[in-house]
Amino acid sequence: MNRALATILIPAFNEEAVIHRSLKPLAAAAKDGRFQVIVIANGCTDHTIEAAIAACPDAEILELSEGSKVGALNVGSKRRHGWVTVCLDADVEITEEAITRLIEPLLVDQADFACGRMIADLTGSSRLVKAFYRGWMLNPYFDAGKPGGVYAMADWVTRELFPMPRVIADDEYIARRTEKYRKAYVFLATFRVHAPKTLTALLQIRRRSRRGTRALETSGLVSSRPSNHAGALLALKRAWPQPWRLIDVAVYVLAMIWVRVSLAWSITRSASSWERDETSRSPNGTNEATS
Repeated sequence: MNRALATILIPAFNEEAVIHRSLKPLAAAAKDGRFQVIVIANGCTDHTIEAAIAACPDAEILELSEGSKVGALNVGSKRRHGWVTVCLDADVEITEEAITRLIEPLLVDQADFACGRMIADLTGSSRLVKAFYRGWMLNPYFDAGKPGGVYAMADWVTRELFPMPRVIADDEYIARRTEKYRKAYVFLATFRVHAPKTLTALLQIRRRSRRGTRALETSGLVSSRPSNHAGALLALKRAWPQPWRLIDVAVYVLAMIWVRVSLAWSITRSASSWERDETSRSPNGTNEATS
């Protein structure tokens, strides 16, 4: 068997309506063997598998009874035969060209880990959600690329990090565990994520993210970090030349304060639940919101 340029791991939990976003652009590369595409359906109760086969007939499909993203990645990583490994969320839109750009620094040994540039699709999102994303994207957190949604690892890095422990904040775990490696931020490797439509859905996923990060830090798997007040201040500084953008930063900061306060007062779901945004998972991604 000729070795693929990359193994692309796509964990999927009830993604029937949207899995075509990630898979269709990869169908040609999967067919000719340039990419090994592995879909790991975990705990699905819908037609995710059928939708995956329709979108990318040459993808390898694995089915797990347990709904666990980390568990799915761990199982999928055992079947990889690409030179590098790419982890890709099932609802993310990315082109074959963008993935080729993403993995190039790893293939020529210029980096061990690579991430691309996130573009938020705000179609149908409420005004407050749009303001949050505009403010959030001013945070220096994004300056070197966001290792969430899609990222690529050299083979030896994959062997070192996998299997991953059962954590909620898997992207944050990867981000912190790869700080010691040579990283590449591939600006032209763009990928599109669909933002929540409502403020309620946005706060729900930000709360899950923060809860997962807090659990990760208390587990001892990674070191704790102080609150990122400097990031918020720099976002404010970046918005200052355009005063109307101060409203965006204010919405972003207030939303994150609410998330932290709600967690401090235990206004959240149990640690075993998986808070997920369903508003961005409509088949056409155009459902409208007003609040």
